[in-house]
Amino acid sequence: MASLRRRPRPHPAGVPAHLLRRFSALPDVDPSPPTSTPPSTPISTRASVLDLQLAVRGETDPARIHSLVTSALSSPEYPRLHTSRPLFSLAASRLARLRRPDLATSLLLTLLDSGPASPGLLARAISLFPGPDDALRAFSSSAPAARSDVSLSALLSALFRAGRFDDIKSTVASAESSLGVSPGRASHNVLLHALVKNSELAAARQLLDEMANKRMKHRLAPDIISYNTVLAGYSALDDAEGFEKLLKEINTRKLGPNVVTFNCEYRGLPRRVKPTRGRSCLMSWSRRMWHQITLPTMRSCRGTARRGMLGHLCGCSRG
Repeated sequence: MASLRRRPRPHPAGVPAHLLRRFSALPDVDPSPPTSTPPSTPISTRASVLDLQLAVRGETDPARIHSLVTSALSSPEYPRLHTSRPLFSLAASRLARLRRPDLATSLLLTLLDSGPASPGLLARAISLFPGPDDALRAFSSSAPAARSDVSLSALLSALFRAGRFDDIKSTVASAESSLGVSPGRASHNVLLHALVKNSELAAARQLLDEMANKRMKHRLAPDIISYNTVLAGYSALDDAEGFEKLLKEINTRKLGPNVVTFNCEYRGLPRRVKPTRGRSCLMSWSRRMWHQITLPTMRSCRGTARRGMLGHLCGCSRG
């Protein structure tokens, strides 16, 4: 029975001792002298990164956050720390909220210097920069091995989030000559999105046709994302003729419409006919793509699937 007695905890509940010693500004709360018990087995690398994330989340000093992560990047205790997407996403967002975008930029540049040059690492870092100008400078100064359609599309997405649509068009046009990378399908999908967002639907349709007819070099054929982007533009403008024509083209090319395609078609229905035609549209799509339509998607069609997905698919709801 003695072994079942509760022993006093040497540290506050829920806070590991090594975390308090290494990552907290508080003094060591364990004044007891060292014992002769053998040290415990080292914690795994994954646990160490989680502890580091916890420290970053609880820290309110932006300089301390920057110091924690940059010092960990150079520590052998954290191998391959540059691959930890959640940690750097958390640190960059915390620094931005604490109004220190300069420290966020410095941290991300340190991240790029710490790992091997790769398109994936550059794309992840670019997506976290506080401003598109910082992302552009990081891309321009990156190694040629890190530049690809993946990292270029991340740069274009940063420009898109800032609403700089003209810069997206000029960057795509000059990417091969000035940046040394040929824009591919991912980059042109961002360009399509920018054209639609900027109310240049005719230009977006023309670009889509050029991609589909392979009239440009280094260009893969458009995918369902490309078509859904332009389809959403037709839906927003209530252009039924353009919408139906593009929808037929999707079926002709056998691209496999998905939930986004369904949502575009539903939003394109006039409000007065959604309770009736919406249900038939829903059931028609569900037969073709049951595995992709989720319950929240069904319930988002308010007049059509107000009582949930199963009721409408079984025909037991009045809409």
